[in-house]
Amino acid sequence: MDFSDTATRFDRYIALTSSSLKDIARLKAAKMEKYGLSVVHTDCLWHLYTAGSGGMTQRELSEREHVDRAQISRVLRELCREGYVARKEGAGTYKHPYVLTAAGSAVAGEINGIVLEINHFVSDEIPREDLILFYKTLETIARNLQRAVEHYT
Repeated sequence: MDFSDTATRFDRYIALTSSSLKDIARLKAAKMEKYGLSVVHTDCLWHLYTAGSGGMTQRELSEREHVDRAQISRVLRELCREGYVARKEGAGTYKHPYVLTAAGSAVAGEINGIVLEINHFVSDEIPREDLILFYKTLETIARNLQRAVEHYT
C-alpha cells in the first residue's frame, strides 16, 4: 500500500474497519441466535459478566456501548424480562446497578468463551509485539477521530 496517498490510506482504513465490524456482528448474531439476543443484548451481558458482582449502571453500559440511554434502558428491560439480568437497588434510576442472574451468568459465560475462542482464532498467529503496537495505534486513531468530531462539528 502506498502510504503517501492519504485518500487511499483513509479509504482502506474505512473499508477494513467497516468490514471487520460487520464480521464481528455476524459472529455475535450467529452464536447468540439460539437465545434470541441481538448484538446489543449480547454486548450488555458480556459487559455485566466482566464487571463482576458489582454490576454496572445504565449510564456505564451506555458509555461502554456508545449507544443512547433509551436503547440501553430498553435492552435492560428485555434482559430483565428474560431472566438474564436483575436490578439492584440504588440511589436513582440511572444509578441502579444491573447484575447477571444465574441464567444470565450461564449465557454470559458462553459469550465470554466465544469471545476468547474467536480472539484466539483471529490473533494467535500475530506476534504479541505487533498486537501491542496495533492497539496502541488504533487507540491513537480513535482519539484523533474523536478530536476531529469535536473540532469539525
